[in-house]
Amino acid sequence: MRYACRIPVAGNTVGWQACVGAGGSRFRVDKELVTSRTSFLETFAGAKGEQSWQFGGEDSVTPAPVFYLLAPVGGDVRIRHAGAETVLSAGQFTIATSAARLVVEYGEGARVIMAFAAETTVPRRSALTAALGVAQPVDETGGLLLKHVDATLRVARLLKPESLGAAADAAGELMTATLAGLPHGGTTADDRLRSRIETYVELRLRDPHLGVEQIAAAHHVSRRTVYRLFEKIGEGVASYIRGRRLDRCRADVIERPDLSVAAICERWGAGEPRHFARTYRARFGESPGDTRRRLGTEG
Repeated sequence: MRYACRIPVAGNTVGWQACVGAGGSRFRVDKELVTSRTSFLETFAGAKGEQSWQFGGEDSVTPAPVFYLLAPVGGDVRIRHAGAETVLSAGQFTIATSAARLVVEYGEGARVIMAFAAETTVPRRSALTAALGVAQPVDETGGLLLKHVDATLRVARLLKPESLGAAADAAGELMTATLAGLPHGGTTADDRLRSRIETYVELRLRDPHLGVEQIAAAHHVSRRTVYRLFEKIGEGVASYIRGRRLDRCRADVIERPDLSVAAICERWGAGEPRHFARTYRARFGESPGDTRRRLGTEG
């Protein structure tokens, strides 16, 4: 049996196409991922026994890599992704990327929440490689994300587009914070503290007062300790914050053609647009206008 559906998410539409076999068999889903806003949805086992969803494939349309979080909120699911295979239960999640194929086998009664984030919004992208397809415990931030998405999905049909867009923005902030909180390759006390600080920074990028003083006070450490943690990765604190703000600005340049460059600068505290254009070019090798012209999204 073949079906197609279109799901409104954050003012945009997600297209799904699938070939569905009999209950207990596997079926393939060719998915056109949302590339314009962080989005979320839920999937569930539609028949008794196991079914599987397979994302990606040669004919999948994915203009830019997308990371997504999968978390069962009912039943168990077995996933195969990026060379890893594991079973997820409630209280666990894993990370996947649209750049690699994913197969999910749904146990009876399984329900899964997914949250998507464009690669440009994700901190420490290279460090996520080791986490792909691996079970992770849901921490406080991840739990808040799942509760927010679950609650939003229950009332999504009643929300106006601007309200659903605001919910998507909040999910995006929580998603990037969850990814920032994933453990580094090391397990030292410094690694864990820096991971907590990076999560803290992700949640407060829009705060114009964000800096070493605020970070040190929030984590009950000295400014010298904060400086030392970032020196170990070869970057200053201010430079790290500025770089993350630029990354989030670039995500909006790409994914939010409805926002002007000036509005994006104001949204992320990136300064005056002319200065922003220079720092943007220095980091990404092109101006914001060049980015939008290249992608055909210039207004």
